[in-house]
Amino acid sequence: MTFPELVAITAAFMALNALAIDMMLPALGQIGDELGAAHDNDRQLIIVVYVLGNGIAQLFFGPLADRFGRKTVLMWALGGYMLGSVLSIVASSFSLLLAARAFQGVATAGTRVAAIAVVRDQCSGRRMAEVMSLAITIFMAAPILAPGFGQLILFAAPWRGIFFVLLLYGVILMMWTAWRLPETMAPEDRKPLRVGPISSSYYQFITNRISIGYTMTSALCFGALFGYISASEQIFLEIFELGQGFALAFAAIAGSLGAATLINARLVSRFGMRRLTHSALLVFIIANLLHLFIVATTGETFFLFMAFMSISFFALGLIGPNATAMAMEPMGHVAGSAAAANGFAGTTIAGFLGGLIGRFFDGTTTPIITGFACLGKTHFITRTLSALTPLMKLAQRLAGQSKETRLLETRVEAAAHNADAALRAVITPETLAAAEPSVYMVVNNNRHYGSAFVLDRERGILVTAAHVAADLNFQDPDNSYTILNRYSKKRLRIRAKEIHAGFDVFRRIIEDYQPLDPESRVSSPRQKRVIDIANDAALLFVDPIDANTGENLLGPDLPLASETSLAALAPGDPIAVIGYPIDTVTSNIEEDSAAARVERGVISTMLSPIDQVENAGNPLTQNLIVHRMAAAPGNSGGPILNRNGEIIGISSHGHDSTHSNGDSLAQRADVIYDMITPFREQDGLERVYIPDWRQRLAKWPQAEEILPYVFYRRYAEIDGERAPRGMKISELEIVEDPPFEARTYSPDLSPAQEQFVLYADDLETDAEESEEENNNSRRTSIEQKPVFLIDEEGEYASYSLRLDKDKHHAIFAFDYSMAWTSSGYCPLALYFRREGDSVLHSTRATRMPSFLLEASDDAETSDSYNIIVRRRACDAQSKEYLFGIVSWESETQDTQVQVAAAPNTGKAIFASFEDGGERISNFINCNIDQLGDDQRCQKSIKVQNFTAQDSKPQ
Repeated sequence: MTFPELVAITAAFMALNALAIDMMLPALGQIGDELGAAHDNDRQLIIVVYVLGNGIAQLFFGPLADRFGRKTVLMWALGGYMLGSVLSIVASSFSLLLAARAFQGVATAGTRVAAIAVVRDQCSGRRMAEVMSLAITIFMAAPILAPGFGQLILFAAPWRGIFFVLLLYGVILMMWTAWRLPETMAPEDRKPLRVGPISSSYYQFITNRISIGYTMTSALCFGALFGYISASEQIFLEIFELGQGFALAFAAIAGSLGAATLINARLVSRFGMRRLTHSALLVFIIANLLHLFIVATTGETFFLFMAFMSISFFALGLIGPNATAMAMEPMGHVAGSAAAANGFAGTTIAGFLGGLIGRFFDGTTTPIITGFACLGKTHFITRTLSALTPLMKLAQRLAGQSKETRLLETRVEAAAHNADAALRAVITPETLAAAEPSVYMVVNNNRHYGSAFVLDRERGILVTAAHVAADLNFQDPDNSYTILNRYSKKRLRIRAKEIHAGFDVFRRIIEDYQPLDPESRVSSPRQKRVIDIANDAALLFVDPIDANTGENLLGPDLPLASETSLAALAPGDPIAVIGYPIDTVTSNIEEDSAAARVERGVISTMLSPIDQVENAGNPLTQNLIVHRMAAAPGNSGGPILNRNGEIIGISSHGHDSTHSNGDSLAQRADVIYDMITPFREQDGLERVYIPDWRQRLAKWPQAEEILPYVFYRRYAEIDGERAPRGMKISELEIVEDPPFEARTYSPDLSPAQEQFVLYADDLETDAEESEEENNNSRRTSIEQKPVFLIDEEGEYASYSLRLDKDKHHAIFAFDYSMAWTSSGYCPLALYFRREGDSVLHSTRATRMPSFLLEASDDAETSDSYNIIVRRRACDAQSKEYLFGIVSWESETQDTQVQVAAAPNTGKAIFASFEDGGERISNFINCNIDQLGDDQRCQKSIKVQNFTAQDSKPQ
């Protein structure tokens, strides 16, 4: 293989990673919406899990490359990469896609390790740096062009088309490798797969001060890079609102990295790798500290961000290839393992830090710049590490032998023992042992639902969580719900359930209020996601008597703490949890496997379902216990006990938050008193809880009040301009006499139906049909009904509106949904036509579909419109949704209908590119089943004829 071809194939293998990461970026939002990512920042995991899988796996591919040769590992790794692409194409959920991406990253690790080892087999020193620099220069076309390629694919196909292109690239690269790449490792240099030699190779790498120092340098710097990449889609689309221009902006910054690697080979020859790397590090640090200072004092702008990111990327282009080459320079005799260790440390640390930085994305560029500035200080870390490395071997000899180390370990063990002993003294083992026989597992055949505990042994009444009881479907004869534990050693049939009257009330109140995030932008308003964690309690009723022996098989009653004690609960109080977390249950649930888990701890805090800084509400509403024990699924419904073995709460949920510290939630035992005291449930809701919840909800903007202002500022031109880019909902000026007229409705949707028929009486005509029967002619006049058929399953509502022609009208819809697994809204689509038109238009199904009817000076004063709302399958409890019309005066001529999205605030240069891409994408979504997504289709439905004799329109 010639030198140019060696550079080209090395670049192709390195581009494999870049394409698999950067082509995803334009599709992250689409993937998150379709597969149900719980939070906006979760879509960054599509990048992060790939990088982490790639980094961790490199540790194992190194020894394989040293044992079986470079080419063999390359071929197997390419096969795994293609399999990961296939799994990504067929993934039906966000979790499955993440698993496929992690597998794809693992496979691609083999290509990186083996490719670098191939270069090291053929070159060394500055020659290797030149090869790596030229390869990276060619490879840099990938991140520059990859987002654009990804965007082009999205114009022609949904996001799965990107993985199809990656699969095709892998096939081509495998054929090239099989045909042209020779095995570069001599047979006599191959290392056996034994722990000793492998450990020795890695030991040589991590104890070499040059190798480990420069590996850490590139790892920490590129951690900042991965943080930028994972958040870039949100930066350019949400902060700078570039729309389809995201790909060009990303390419412009990546171009500076390519430019640096292009000139790196010449600079290395003149100045040397070490001097060049350290100088680039210094530039990297200064540029980002200066950027952070300017942003803090004057604010961020698009051009400022582009300028400083370009400088930082240029510095990274000098750091990357030189740091890798210097780390590998002393490792020629174990190049495969060294490349693996270098890749493992560099990529894993970079991926972890990048993911961490990306998770701190808060709608500004500050977390990214801060990450760049802090991690750039590795220049000083490297120098310190280089100075300390000669002491590493001495420290290793002394590890585990010094008196100080042994003394510290003893003290730690003693502290842990004392802490456990203190908790045991507060809540004794005897107290918990007496309670455990009264705690049961709730099962159906071999499915584990949760936990329950005995409240009234004689009458067979147990307490559990409402969301556990809600899953019990007694109408299905195939279900046989039972409770069991290792003490009864017999399943007891559950006969009935009673769920707290307040369960789901909180959810309905939130869905009716429909809170919006005040920090979201007018151009893309977001709902404020709230979780239903109120009144999660229920009673279960069993027959406790054994029919054969007449013995009551239930454990003893667990005593309820007094209501005075419950009101006095405070942070720091000792508590214990007993339950059946799912990780303790065997795959086949048998009576002797039902052993409970017992944990001790303290209350972290008490709060209301809607907590806020001003905890001045009624103390009765602070009825959620926050603790840090037994958060595993399946523990829900177990008892929370105090030091006296009294019930103070019911295990409910783990805290579903990206910022959670592993907290769990429990319902204070007031809810049990509610259920066993006549009329108390409803009275408490109406008198205490609902008023408190409504008061706390008022801190967020309400959709019905704010959305008319949002769509007015989105579409109306004030002083020749629409809403400024980046304008937040909290910045909207709410006035008593707004410059528009708003009408909002909250009607109920119809039950789900497979299709919807809109009769167009305004297009009605009579037709004659001729029939001939028994050689006698007769004419029958049959009335034909013109209709529009919407052949989509969903819940529908229709409107007939008469709108003034001398005004602009913005029509919108929104439906808030609160659920543990939903995105926080139900996708809606709008269909509309002006009476007399033979075409019914539609918007895409999205969180807030809208369209604009522009004013006209037509002779007629008004037009009539048919408007239909469709909601896809959604887990919202409320059938209500918000439908609105915002109207304002205008002098504009020519009537037009503009569909759906807010006006493009990106640069004018992207307008025609975006429009053409939208047309191609919409055609695919509407017409090609295998590639398209019909839910993202913007349709025009033509009128059809329907007769009384037909079962469907003609």
